Amino acid sequence: MQSHALAQLERNPEWRLLLTAYHVRQIAAPDGWVDRIFELGNLDSEQLSKFHGRLIALGMLEFELAGRGDVMRYQLSTLGKQAQRGGTAAEYEAEAELEAEAA
Repeated sequence: MQSHALAQLERNPEWRLLLTAYHVRQIAAPDGWVDRIFELGNLDSEQLSKFHGRLIALGMLEFELAGRGDVMRYQLSTLGKQAQRGGTAAEYEAEAELEAEAA
């Protein structure tokens, strides 16, 4: 599943813009959670909404309801952090094969 998610990200590099924006904000956040990003570069709100959904579905972005008014907050998952470091599907597959052979 992880290699599939990384492959999807490779085929849709524009998703990485949102992932990167969360990563930058997450580093500065005291608890690692950041408010939803509604504006980013020249991406419209409909695109951002789709990107959020895709990244959540792929397991790269996590969310929680927080505080009054049920504000959505987000952070990168472990897989999202791996993707942010630039890991590709091919690299992930190679690592998984080496681990399987070693076992």
